[in-house]
Amino acid sequence: MTDLTPSIASAHVRAEAIQRSADRLSAWVVNIDHQLDLKPSIEPWPAQVGTADELADLRKREAAAVARIRNGFEELQAVSGELQKRKETAISLQTGVENRARELRVKMEEKQKGTSALERQIAELTQQISVLNSLIDLRRTRADRIAALTEQRGKLIAAADTRTYEWEYRSEAYRSLNAFARCLLHEFKRKYNGQNNGGISMSFREAVELVGHSNKPIPLAFAQLIDRGFVKVTEKGAFDRKMRTGGFLKASTWTLTEYAIDEPVRVADVPSKDFMRWRRPADLDAHDRALVAPKKKRRDAQSVRPVRPERTVSSETVRPERTSGTPRAYDEPQKLGGDGTPRAYTYSLPDKGASPRLTPSPQPTKGQAGAGGMHGLSPVGEQTAALLSSLLVRSSGAGQ
Repeated sequence: MTDLTPSIASAHVRAEAIQRSADRLSAWVVNIDHQLDLKPSIEPWPAQVGTADELADLRKREAAAVARIRNGFEELQAVSGELQKRKETAISLQTGVENRARELRVKMEEKQKGTSALERQIAELTQQISVLNSLIDLRRTRADRIAALTEQRGKLIAAADTRTYEWEYRSEAYRSLNAFARCLLHEFKRKYNGQNNGGISMSFREAVELVGHSNKPIPLAFAQLIDRGFVKVTEKGAFDRKMRTGGFLKASTWTLTEYAIDEPVRVADVPSKDFMRWRRPADLDAHDRALVAPKKKRRDAQSVRPVRPERTVSSETVRPERTSGTPRAYDEPQKLGGDGTPRAYTYSLPDKGASPRLTPSPQPTKGQAGAGGMHGLSPVGEQTAALLSSLLVRSSGAGQ
């Protein structure tokens, strides 16, 4: 664009000069043409004079002069036409240079626009980076502040005595606790160091040792603390969940509702203090007994181990879910036959001096097992009889 600027100026000046000359000459030629049309002519010599034409010579000279003027006028018209052509050429060149300059200017503007957009993006990204750096610094400052406050709180709690406030003493939940539950609650608070709420470890055996009593009242103490809302189980310990950490088994972990939660994730919230919302029931003793009462065993948990039909002598009394021909120990007392043998599918072994031949007792059907009657015997397989015979022989030899 720097090299093209002088060319634009030169073409502009050149076109204007030629245009002015062509326009002036063209206007003058048109004026001359008009004046030539208005040229007066020499009147003819009147016949009344009676003499020869005295103006004939002048008339010839006038005609010659007019002829020369006509020739010069035609030359002027040619010059004016040439100027008009050059004027058009100069204007065309000027237009071409200007168009070229305009195209270059548009390209430069587009380039500048792209550069401006890129610069704006760079400026926005720089501002965002600055904001992020400020947030990072603020977060680092807050983390350091929280760590310092946590450490200070831990030191204060570690240096202070385990205490229970008057409002907690006056609560219905605390007044309803027995002596063992109160001792266990104080042991929970003693293990709280200001940074481990939610990860306070306390097992049943440890509670027995800390309370200093037998293990009989400890389950009720745990149940009362959970029921009243003093503690919550964070992670229950069991034989299949305990993990060795530093050579020790990890027991159940607990949360004291009186304090803010620290583990597994620190929660900056007001403690729940569930025990303040607990209300004493009408029959407190019955309520506490229900907390530690054993749960009734469900009937589906008392099912007998399934038996495959092909493994029994008779498939009539076998169901897929259990062997119905065998009496259940949990349903009713086992019925005995007349000879004192259990009413089930058993083999009666004779005395030592008897013959090794075995006689199987009958296998009761489903109805016989309940009613106590026997109708018919089931045969014994050869392999079973041989196995029992070998056992009888061994027992006889050992007795001798």
